[in-house]
Amino acid sequence: MSFVRTARHEASILLIAAIPLLAPAASRAQDPTVPSPIRDALAAVDLAPERLRLDLLDMSLWGGDRWKLPLFDALTQRPLRIPGDVEILQRQLLRAAERPGDIYMAATSRLGTGVRRGLIGDPAEELRASLPERDPLPAALRALWKSARKPMIPEDEELIRSAAAQLPDSLDLALAIWVTAAARAIDARHAAFASLGPNAEASLQRDAIAYLLGTAADAQDPASQRRLEERAGAIDQAVWNAGISDLLIAVERTLPIVRRHSAGMGRSWRVATPCGPIVLAGEGPDRHGPESPLILIDAGGDDWYAGGGAGTHETPVSILIDLQGNDRYLAADTLGPAFGAGVAGVGLLIDLAGDDAYRGGHLCMGAGLCGAGVLIDGAGEDRYDALTASQGAGLFGVGILSDLAGRDSYRAFQQSQGYGYVRGAGVLVDRSGDDIYEADDQRIRYPAAQTEEHNASLSQGFGFGKRADFVDGRSLAGGLGVLADGEGDDTYRCGVFGQGCGYWYGIGILADQSGNDSYEGIWYVQGSGAHFALGVLWDTAGEDRYRATMNMAQGAGHDFSLGFLYEGAGDDRYDAPNLSLGGGNANGIGIFWDLTGDDTYSVTAATSLGRANTDSRGGLRDRIDTIGLFLDTGGRDAYPTEKAFAGDGRLWTQPGLNEAIPLDAERGAGVDTTWTPGAERRWRGVGNR
Repeated sequence: MSFVRTARHEASILLIAAIPLLAPAASRAQDPTVPSPIRDALAAVDLAPERLRLDLLDMSLWGGDRWKLPLFDALTQRPLRIPGDVEILQRQLLRAAERPGDIYMAATSRLGTGVRRGLIGDPAEELRASLPERDPLPAALRALWKSARKPMIPEDEELIRSAAAQLPDSLDLALAIWVTAAARAIDARHAAFASLGPNAEASLQRDAIAYLLGTAADAQDPASQRRLEERAGAIDQAVWNAGISDLLIAVERTLPIVRRHSAGMGRSWRVATPCGPIVLAGEGPDRHGPESPLILIDAGGDDWYAGGGAGTHETPVSILIDLQGNDRYLAADTLGPAFGAGVAGVGLLIDLAGDDAYRGGHLCMGAGLCGAGVLIDGAGEDRYDALTASQGAGLFGVGILSDLAGRDSYRAFQQSQGYGYVRGAGVLVDRSGDDIYEADDQRIRYPAAQTEEHNASLSQGFGFGKRADFVDGRSLAGGLGVLADGEGDDTYRCGVFGQGCGYWYGIGILADQSGNDSYEGIWYVQGSGAHFALGVLWDTAGEDRYRATMNMAQGAGHDFSLGFLYEGAGDDRYDAPNLSLGGGNANGIGIFWDLTGDDTYSVTAATSLGRANTDSRGGLRDRIDTIGLFLDTGGRDAYPTEKAFAGDGRLWTQPGLNEAIPLDAERGAGVDTTWTPGAERRWRGVGNR
């Protein structure tokens, strides 16, 4: 420990340092690409900007994982890029909200298994060019039979030719493109699952659902669980992603043709295939059963669905398109996939218009488990209700829910609303509307380890991994969970773990573009991370209210985690617990930054407003940085009287809680000043367009 650092800590034993804000001479000589408020705060605790990061070498002493996402390293090594990178991701998702292929590729690229279909050439056009001009649908169906590895008998071919002759030529072609894309996706699945052995899809689906639901997990011995994890991890995800991407792009590009012919679907049309039927329904109110056809297109009416849009080992691809009407999607089987879900398959549901209601159990409404599930809702005031693994949930796969417009409500219990598990990405995109996002914390169904009075939500932008360092050491790095909301006054409510949070190498991001929003949570919420993780909450505009009641929130990092809350503009209020508002704990990093606005801070707990604490003494952790950083860079702000050191125009430092044995590695600082991003043109981060 240097003499300078020792003297600073000895002075801090008596009182918390609080001085009028003056930029130290040393900081002015530092890297001009770092915003001056951050430069000043770091200089106050003798920390160079390049030290503001999680040290991967130190972390590796406590374990790592082969499936750690490249994105995790990229962001935790350059935290000051996080707000800008999240802004790019949110903008990309909102622009692509009606394009499932683009959302899918955005998600998989950040998993490190992405492909760039369409970079050269158009997959939909290539599929069209592969078909004959005459009788394209029969030709496509012959290819489907081949991909399904079943022989087509002459009677089947004759029925298909007769049925295809009843369709308008352009609709016949559109369906042929979809069928061809489905056949190629099935071929891609065969190739991606080849290393798992013959007929792997059925057993993988069964074991994966049991693993997810927990119904058999307690009865499974660790060796059985590991076998499932190894099999799921052995899927060649890049090959699988290519087939899925082409399918999603093909449906998106040819959907306008289907819409033009919707008026001509006056009567039902159906043809059988080895991968499920192809069904066309008219504009009247229809009741559809629990089956998941290969393709189901409903032209209109207020319809009821008991299932559909679920890709499984039996129906590898299922596409459900509803063109208009106030529809009800009520899953008959709450344990199986439905309504834009893929379990070892691909499920796609697109509902273009109407006030719709979706209700299911597990694995629904944009859920991918060893596959891909996508739900796109075009317009209307919609209601989404589920239990777990829903509303944008990816587990060894990708799940996407995208809602383009309307005042919507999303309700679930757990693993939902932007949830990513191991080798998975879950994305929820809502472009506009005053929306409600609720991970139910009133009915205790999944009590949290931290407090049994609240549910473990694992929702609303949450990345989750399997921690096993205290069991058998076979931990698995978490995935990516993203909730991206555009315009509207939104409400977010959850229990423990949510609202931009990560656990065990998981990455959780909640990004809200504008509106007067309300965030309510309990513990590990609102831009926080626990145990080798990254959590980000990014809100750029509006008069927002943040409330967390128990611990670890609003820019807090615990145990080699980084938590970041970035608030762009508006007169905001923060009701904060312990370890919050730039709180770092146990070699974690907590960063809180409110860019501008007249803000109110309500907090009495010790580890807050830029404070770092390392509980241990006498071990390796004593030598590894723990950082708490608080920044408010605009407006007239109100701080609690108990925190007299904090105020407008001040820079302060805080020691760790154990002031009798101070640690050089405990570095906590806060700054309240006025700063204009545009004044520092060389910085390409927050606030620059």
